[in-house]
Amino acid sequence: IVPNFSIDNLIINYDQMKNNFGKGKLKKEFLLSESERYLKVEDGCAVVDFNAPTPVFSRAVVLAMKEMGIKKDFVKAHIDALIDLKTAKTSKKIHLLNGVVAVKDYNGIVFYKESEIEQIELPFSIGCHNVGKYNLIIEQVERSDDLKRKDKLYIDADKVQKKAKIRFRRNGDEFEKFGGGTKNLGDFLTDKKVPLRERDLIPVVAIGSEILVVCGIEISKKVKVEKNTQKI
Repeated sequence: IVPNFSIDNLIINYDQMKNNFGKGKLKKEFLLSESERYLKVEDGCAVVDFNAPTPVFSRAVVLAMKEMGIKKDFVKAHIDALIDLKTAKTSKKIHLLNGVVAVKDYNGIVFYKESEIEQIELPFSIGCHNVGKYNLIIEQVERSDDLKRKDKLYIDADKVQKKAKIRFRRNGDEFEKFGGGTKNLGDFLTDKKVPLRERDLIPVVAIGSEILVVCGIEISKKVKVEKNTQKI
């Protein structure tokens, strides 16, 4: 019969071993193996599952920093700050070394390099627009088309003024949700669980600080398609 146990109990048992296995060597190898299991590297980011027990988490964040190019110069204070990040609010961010930041995301602590984003401002018009890492395609469609496709957003083009611009989000942006109610754009993106590292890269259509379209996510109530809409 195998008794119930947790990883933390295993770690305690390894601490208590005083035999021919080399004392702490077995524990070190076990923690390294477990930390690799809780670490995922993808799309230029390293993600540590914050469900990892603290001894495993501590080693996993060290591996994550090394994956992001921080091979040395990090200190215990960095690791302690990352442990505290586990219990912080979602989107809480700390700056590490070499331009690397760590942020509490919805599925773990995400490590990535923060780069300066080129500010783009393009006139709203039909065509294909290169906006950072996205290609934004704006086209006119017939009402007979399926307007419920989830891979597209549909707006009343006549409600979009000529001075509307395609750009990235800015401080002070506000968004009137399709279902009603106005929110700060940052709060809206939080509600939609958009990762913090992605928020500054999402194109929007705006007039001043008024957001009409959050591309790929939702349209404002002000540009919704209605029965008398002529141009979609």
